[in-house]
Amino acid sequence: MAAALVGGAFLSAALQVLFDRLASKEMLDFIKGKRLSENLVKNLEVQLLSVSKVLSDAEKKQIHDAQVKKWVNELKDAAFDADDILDEIATEAEKASNSGTVSKKLFLNSFNSNYRDIENRLEEIIKRLGFIADQKDILGLKEGNVETVSQIVPTTSLVDEVFGREMDKRVIMKLLLEEDDSSGSKIGVIPIVGIGGVGKTTLAQLVYNDDKVDEHFGLKAWIDVSQQFDVSHVTKTILAVTGSYDYDLDDLNLLQVKLKEKLLKKRFLIVLDGVWNARPDSWELFCRPLQIGDQGSKIIVTTRHETVALKVGTVETYFLKELADEDCLRVFAKHALLSRHAISDQNLHVLGNEIARKCRGLPLAAKALGGLLRSFPSVDDWYKILKREIWQFSDEELGIIPALKLSYYYLPSHLKRCFAYCSMFPKGYIYDKEQIILLWMAENFIETSNQGMTMEELGDQYFSELVSRSFFQKSSFHGSQFTMHDLMNDLARDVFGEFVSKLEDEYSPPVIEKTRHISFLRDSYDLDLVEDLKKAKRLRTFLSLNLLWPFVASTCQEVPVDHLTVLTCLRVLSLNDCYEIKRLSKSMGNLIHLRYLDVSRTSITKLPESVCTLYNLQTLKAAKCASLRKLPKNLHRLVNLRYLDTRGTPLQHMPKKISKLVNLKVLSTFVVGKNKGSTIQELKEISKLHGSLSINKLQNVAGPADALNAKMVHKEFLEELKMNWDGTTGLKDSQQEINLLNNLRPHENLKKLSVHCYRGTRFPNWLGNHSFHSLTSMSLNCCRYCNSLPPLGQLPSLKVLEILQFDELVTIGNEFYGSSASKPFPSLEILKFICLPAWTNWHSLRDESFPCLNELHIENCPSLSNDLPRQLPSLVKLVIRDCLKLASSLPKAPAMQEMEITNSDKVVLKEIPSNLKSFKVKGCEIMQSTFKALEHTGSHLQSLEISSCSLDILIPQSKLPSSLRKLIVQDCEKLLIITEQPNKTIEWISISESCDYLGSFPMSMFPNLTYLFLKGCKSLTSLVLSQNCLQFPGLYSLSIVNCPAFVCCGDFLAPNLTHLSVSGCESLMSLPENMDLLMPSLQTLTIYKCPKIEYFPGGCLPSGLAELQIGNCEKLIANRSDWNLQRVESLEVLSIIGRCENVESFPDDDLLPANVAELFIDGFVHLKRLNYKGLENVDSLLELNISMCPQIQSLPEEGLPDTLKFLSIWGCPLLRERCKKDIGEDWPKISHIPFITIDE
Repeated sequence: MAAALVGGAFLSAALQVLFDRLASKEMLDFIKGKRLSENLVKNLEVQLLSVSKVLSDAEKKQIHDAQVKKWVNELKDAAFDADDILDEIATEAEKASNSGTVSKKLFLNSFNSNYRDIENRLEEIIKRLGFIADQKDILGLKEGNVETVSQIVPTTSLVDEVFGREMDKRVIMKLLLEEDDSSGSKIGVIPIVGIGGVGKTTLAQLVYNDDKVDEHFGLKAWIDVSQQFDVSHVTKTILAVTGSYDYDLDDLNLLQVKLKEKLLKKRFLIVLDGVWNARPDSWELFCRPLQIGDQGSKIIVTTRHETVALKVGTVETYFLKELADEDCLRVFAKHALLSRHAISDQNLHVLGNEIARKCRGLPLAAKALGGLLRSFPSVDDWYKILKREIWQFSDEELGIIPALKLSYYYLPSHLKRCFAYCSMFPKGYIYDKEQIILLWMAENFIETSNQGMTMEELGDQYFSELVSRSFFQKSSFHGSQFTMHDLMNDLARDVFGEFVSKLEDEYSPPVIEKTRHISFLRDSYDLDLVEDLKKAKRLRTFLSLNLLWPFVASTCQEVPVDHLTVLTCLRVLSLNDCYEIKRLSKSMGNLIHLRYLDVSRTSITKLPESVCTLYNLQTLKAAKCASLRKLPKNLHRLVNLRYLDTRGTPLQHMPKKISKLVNLKVLSTFVVGKNKGSTIQELKEISKLHGSLSINKLQNVAGPADALNAKMVHKEFLEELKMNWDGTTGLKDSQQEINLLNNLRPHENLKKLSVHCYRGTRFPNWLGNHSFHSLTSMSLNCCRYCNSLPPLGQLPSLKVLEILQFDELVTIGNEFYGSSASKPFPSLEILKFICLPAWTNWHSLRDESFPCLNELHIENCPSLSNDLPRQLPSLVKLVIRDCLKLASSLPKAPAMQEMEITNSDKVVLKEIPSNLKSFKVKGCEIMQSTFKALEHTGSHLQSLEISSCSLDILIPQSKLPSSLRKLIVQDCEKLLIITEQPNKTIEWISISESCDYLGSFPMSMFPNLTYLFLKGCKSLTSLVLSQNCLQFPGLYSLSIVNCPAFVCCGDFLAPNLTHLSVSGCESLMSLPENMDLLMPSLQTLTIYKCPKIEYFPGGCLPSGLAELQIGNCEKLIANRSDWNLQRVESLEVLSIIGRCENVESFPDDDLLPANVAELFIDGFVHLKRLNYKGLENVDSLLELNISMCPQIQSLPEEGLPDTLKFLSIWGCPLLRERCKKDIGEDWPKISHIPFITIDE
């Protein structure tokens, strides 16, 4: 029975691919035509069948039997090689079947010349498989399915001590104790979903044993469902709780009748723990007798599968997140017995923190590691365990991997391969769904036997299934991006084993002959890629990854492109972000198996024509290649190409005959050619496009007839269309432009539309037609000659509309709303009018318009003077900028929470919307109106930002809303706020280039400050403190900038202050006394252009300081020997900027603490050398920056620390010459550093 639950062995899908290849008609016909021995092919099939029968047993036994694991790996290796040969034959077969008579003869001649080699390789594979098949009996492998999948300890309702689940418990308790289910169901079902080991069972135990739950429910039952949802078993368990279970009773009907009797008029709670599947018919059958229970009865279902939750839940699924690090540490500490006095070595506590972080929020992992380390009392043992990956522990040592493996065992075999492939990616990687699917396609992981779906659709189905089973987790940043828990990554690594090499650091497993997949993390460390690639002769995947993109471009390691083209088994070659690559080898055509090629963000100037011989190529990415101007002319030969991405690449035109690429599913960009290249008519035959298409240089279209022949209206799967003219040519024939755009009408399924630099005076009728029922977003940009807008109010689903840069648009009237819409713009949520210089009137406004509008922007419309809409019931955000003539009242908007009015002084502001929380105002007249309105309304206002007013404005504190928490003042020189009594609500104050009359800031009047920023206050001399208020427990950031008269900070207690910055204060003599006691949490200290400061008071900096920046404080820098940085063990970043007239050698001996990771030296005009003794004891230095030190002559003879990863040299001409790559005298001293920038 359990066998039915196991999805199938990992290798089953791989072998099925081989069987499918051997059975295909094209393959058999082709082999016969070449006179290859049919017996040879038959023998291969027999051997594959022989080993396939024992795969399930082998997959189970390899966990504990090293010899079986070795056997499985040998079989995988042979299967890879067999697939390579059969793929080569299949490629030739397809080429021949798709070619004409002459071409077919050429194929035959080409294949006949090496058919003996292929036959020899087949014979060798058959021998290897025969040997492997013979071993199966010796190893005791049996045919058929396995009986069990895993030994998992059953769960009970008893709960142990729990950490960090208070909030989760409150949420579930609220759902449990609610009388009525929101869905209207009599029995409420609460699904809890999460990755294995995250604590679903523990959370269920926690609420199950709560006293309030005992009081609320008359009957409780806990069922460990485990592997299969067996209705009889679950019913028996519930009956057992009632005390009336007859152990001899097996008839389900009688069981349910008896259960129905026992539940009559009872409010019950049933916990079904660990549900793996729930067929609708089984679930409905189980629930029948439960309906007799009292209103408010509940069922809790814990599962790893979101699909299960969706089937059974009556409320929204509760996704249980990982524990916070501190809670994970508490779980770990309890099971490692860290609190016991027997463990006296404090280093164990530090290592315990690091080991707990390894668990990445999984309490089961923390518990397992804690229990393991209980018997290892020494620091050395703990350090060794810290360095080990989770997957390196045996099942006996650590129970977490078996717990996660249970999820893996339930996967169908094709999903096992897809999941295991993700072991190539580093922990923390953000997975893009589309990219992963394309990679799976390239590796032939997606079964194509389902004729009703494309490979992309099947891949999407595969990915969704892995998400629903918690192998992937949705990213909080973007809907199409996902993450994978670190322990799931470990599991994938454990599954793929020696066939994948993830080159991350010096601890990475070595590349061996069996390695088929390599990922190369470019920003981690230096390595000899050439030697690694020589070992992996049968490599299938090479992925270059840069985790720092888009923040840092990777330049650390040159990828040996010429060596890659020797690896003829490659399916995937990704050189993404290898900026140093300027060319590709002409031998690219040797990669006959290649299906995925990514050269995005490289410096290539052209793609070699040999790329066009890659018959199997499915994906070609060349996005953001700044030097690439054209694609190879024979691109049309890539008949299997499905994905072509050239976004952000300045292509001049598309190659001719691109219409032959009829299998294209994604074409990011089509550039219309003029005198050469493809015309827009080439798009006619490419009818299956999905996703987004940008058509550029539409000014090159010969005429409306050509546009019509592009058949855009037939591209029903296209979701987004961008139509772009280049904007450099003026208006020629407006009617022809209108007809051209009319003939480019897309299919009505389109979701997003953008029109840029259109040259017509009006839009065609289809724009705004209500038949575009799916259109949700539209941007009309830089249509400078248009003098009217289309009837966009008729679009039923439009949510976002942007109208930008219309030079001739004067009036927006009835035509904008359309005649067929009773409520124009019924779905619109965001509306933006930006840069409309001639727009004067907004007419014909109806109260029924814009019922759902949340956000309205009117920016840089200097001529607009007419009324705004009278009523916008759903408006939450209003922005009016640079509308100098707008003299309108604001719309009635009861839901308004955020408003900005800048440089629009004529706007009539009579009252502040009652629910407004944030208000930004710029300009004198509107500011005066604001303060008058604030006297009467604005009781919910929490943030007020005022700027750019030169008038005298006096504001008593009592005039400010009592709810105000944040106050920002900028460029208001004559503004004065009078403080009369302490304000306990304001927490955030920023005053910049304002309040010239302010001599002292009344800090004691704001006891609950969390953030204070004072800049350019010309008269400010001090912070006023009173004896009644010398403590600021909430203050975390204090900055005083460019206040030339400032002389005193004062001494006050700020226990949570983490950031202190003082700069441009020429009169300041000293910092606060006793900073180490008064500011114990300080992490960042910046002192810049404070020439009178000589010492740190008391010579003591806070011991927790992590970052220290000192610039142009010559006296302070001269006394650096008194800084006592050695006692600041947490210091990680040290930056020193200044002329430092007397400094020729730096850093001084014993100046730097051992933990400094980043060192910045800037502007030392007389510095001649780096002092190696000052660096040699710094064992954590990762980054060194040397800037504007013109006299520094060389680097230390001893070199730089081996720990360095980043070196930046700028404005040091003597050093620049000595550090030139390969030829500079100092290059050997720095060649080990991955990232080096010199004068960049």
